[in-house]
Amino acid sequence: VADRTANSVTVDVELAAPGHLVLAEAYAPGWQARDEAGRRLPVLRANGIFRAVRLEAGPHTIHFSYFPDSLKLGFYLSFLAGSGWLLLLGVVVWPRLVARRELSAAQRVAKNSVAPMLAQLLGRTVDFGFAVVMLRILGPADYGGYSFAVALIGYFAIFTDYGLGTLLTRELARAPERGEKLVGQAIGLRLVLCAVTFPVLVTVSWWYHLRFGLAQEAVIAGVLFMVSLFPSGVAGVLSARFSAQERMELPAAVGVATAVLRAILGVAALLLGAGV
Repeated sequence: VADRTANSVTVDVELAAPGHLVLAEAYAPGWQARDEAGRRLPVLRANGIFRAVRLEAGPHTIHFSYFPDSLKLGFYLSFLAGSGWLLLLGVVVWPRLVARRELSAAQRVAKNSVAPMLAQLLGRTVDFGFAVVMLRILGPADYGGYSFAVALIGYFAIFTDYGLGTLLTRELARAPERGEKLVGQAIGLRLVLCAVTFPVLVTVSWWYHLRFGLAQEAVIAGVLFMVSLFPSGVAGVLSARFSAQERMELPAAVGVATAVLRAILGVAALLLGAGV
């Protein structure tokens, strides 16, 4: 035993032939093991109670560490709670900071760039943590099917957007008095594009299911993603309108709230065994 702490043990061992390193300490599901190259090794239960790893012949340095999934999930849920409180604090404090005085051109640019950037960073961090939890619970196969559905819907989302957000922001900035008419037309066009692409996506997903064995759960996930394009299309139009009014912090706040809520509901569904 080369080193030992409360939650880790490092063992130097040399085997004349392939075999097992048995550590006479209690086995628990939260224990992990890595070799000298940093590769993860399966931790086995030996003699009903001890920890063991399978090794090839030769010298090895094995590092055992205790880091259970419950602790990881607790960290992530604490992070989600902190993100929620940070969002609420921003909702309360931000309008007071902005409304105190007339902002200069440079201050308006900073307000409409810094807030979306920070919100996007926080939202991506929330999504990254959720992806880690999802991969851990679903496993590679189911997570692969889910990722395929996400990638597929990304292509169709490009088509249903069709550059309308940028166009609408430009036109509303030029002629604010036409706001209601332009917003109504953009929402109608986006909903039509979603309706047109819906059967195409179902057909493509089902073809992958029949031709390449894509799991049926992934096909259903793709259909649900397509359904979500209808409300997200409306949200995209409203975000463009706020951008034209130089109020980009509002879509940014909604984006963070959406990411946090999606992660909370997703983790709950996974822990309840709902699967993909």
